[in-house]
Amino acid sequence: MEKAESVLRKVQRLRPNAKFIAVEHSTEFTPPEGNIGGGFYTANLYDERIDANMVTLKQGPVMIQNTYISSFAYNLLVCWLSTPNALSDPIQSNLRKRLLSINFKKFFAEQLYRVTNRVPSRSLLIESLIFESDEMRPIFDRKAVDSELADAADHAVGLMSHLLTMHELAHHCEAVIPNFWEEFLQEHTNTIGDIYEFAKAAFEPKIVAEFLCDAFAVVFGVREYAARGKKFAIRVAAFSFASYAAMYTATASAEATASLWHQTYSDDLDFTSIEPMPHIDHDVVWKIDQSFLTRAQLVILLCQKLAEKEGMELFGSDEPFDLPEDIVHRMSMFIETVFDTENNTARRMSNLLAQAFTGHEKGMEYLYLRSKVFTSNRPEPLKI
Repeated sequence: MEKAESVLRKVQRLRPNAKFIAVEHSTEFTPPEGNIGGGFYTANLYDERIDANMVTLKQGPVMIQNTYISSFAYNLLVCWLSTPNALSDPIQSNLRKRLLSINFKKFFAEQLYRVTNRVPSRSLLIESLIFESDEMRPIFDRKAVDSELADAADHAVGLMSHLLTMHELAHHCEAVIPNFWEEFLQEHTNTIGDIYEFAKAAFEPKIVAEFLCDAFAVVFGVREYAARGKKFAIRVAAFSFASYAAMYTATASAEATASLWHQTYSDDLDFTSIEPMPHIDHDVVWKIDQSFLTRAQLVILLCQKLAEKEGMELFGSDEPFDLPEDIVHRMSMFIETVFDTENNTARRMSNLLAQAFTGHEKGMEYLYLRSKVFTSNRPEPLKI
């Protein structure tokens, strides 16, 4: 108990903005065979910093699991599953694009607000929270009464979260098990071997190392979450990495944009004036996270191999989980829509409210937090 408390304090220092940190040792929730190398601590938390990672402290290895990532992934999955036949039906296609655009806009706005609390970042977040969030309500209302949709979404987001956990577990296994990757590659040479050799020849070692952890996560994640069929699981795995690549690109773009604004823009306001504020088109920096994009493309190759092994097609419009061939590109391109609006009045009102919140950080933070629904899930036992 004392060690867990010291781990908690260290994680709080490492991630000062994280909420709801809960620390446990893997021996508390995982069978003995899952406690490789004596096990590890888990720190479950909610943090707008979207990384989840494995860190080594003097108390031992700690797996940081960030529910912020899975909460956003869940919204994407519900949007995707709620728009069947979107690859062939123009109406469903447009609805899916709109729903995904709204969610990526909200995610980008949160990432932008995380790194720069200024009028334009607050304005985009307010517009997303107040004027667009209701467009998701019919989707969640449908999920509440559609048990098949609810079950599919819960199963899929379970796999998405599991992939992140297994990726970090792979780093732990690499550190404590001799010849871990040699044995893994030998066992799965027919599905991973060619892709691994291609990656070694084409990309820097860091990307290859991360891909190996991705491959470990996909192989065992698909096996663990095959209850709805292998095709469903493999397609969800491919969708997951396409979504994560898009999330990391959105975060990189938000950070680059914030850096530019710090150099070029000031929130100087005259609160005694009722003169209309001049319209300013703020420059935006689009920055692709090429590393994660490459990993997502490698995972797609792996998923194709896994599908072929099962006699299936990875891509297709068949239900219950349709998947287009350009899924990685398609998801990443939503970053270009985050400043779009269909309601100029909402944009003006959002900007006015954002100006009014200048110097009132606690009020803005209150609005932001009140827009959230927080849940805490105990990690499932790890199975490999």
